[in-house]
Amino acid sequence: METTHRLKVKIGPHEFEAEGKPDLVKKQFEEWKAMISQPNQPGLIEVLASLPEKPKTSLSETWGTSKMPANILDRVFRKGDPLSLLATPKSENAEVDSLLVLIYGLTELKGMPAVTGTALKKSASKSGVNVNRISPTLRARADLIQSAGTKKGKRYSLNNRGVAEAKRIIRAMVE
Repeated sequence: METTHRLKVKIGPHEFEAEGKPDLVKKQFEEWKAMISQPNQPGLIEVLASLPEKPKTSLSETWGTSKMPANILDRVFRKGDPLSLLATPKSENAEVDSLLVLIYGLTELKGMPAVTGTALKKSASKSGVNVNRISPTLRARADLIQSAGTKKGKRYSLNNRGVAEAKRIIRAMVE
């Protein structure tokens, strides 16, 4: 079994962190010390600060892995915590459809693998969707949802058909 070392150091604005074989960590640390001890050469922080920052223009570029066009996501979701909808879907099952879209948004845009009932209820409430309890409301579309856990620990995610349905609802919302 190989020994690995981990080193994390912060000196003023300079930080160093490495993990691996002892000789490699030592070599990298020595190089870092040499770099920060020379005041006339630009340090890593100055080099990083001089790089141009990528402009943040849309949700899909700043959040998650959604394949939907950024202009559609920007018209459906409101940035912030909790994630919310700008408008609710106009359908017969608007509450359920809103929850499906919110689950999609929280998993794809915020990067949550599964959404807790509490987080979903907060997002729904901020979106103007009044749902007393999440589970009974989602039961109408149980074929599109995966759930695990019980009571306050219950988590929801969409299966493949659920993701496709959420995308369909999102497209309908912007038409």
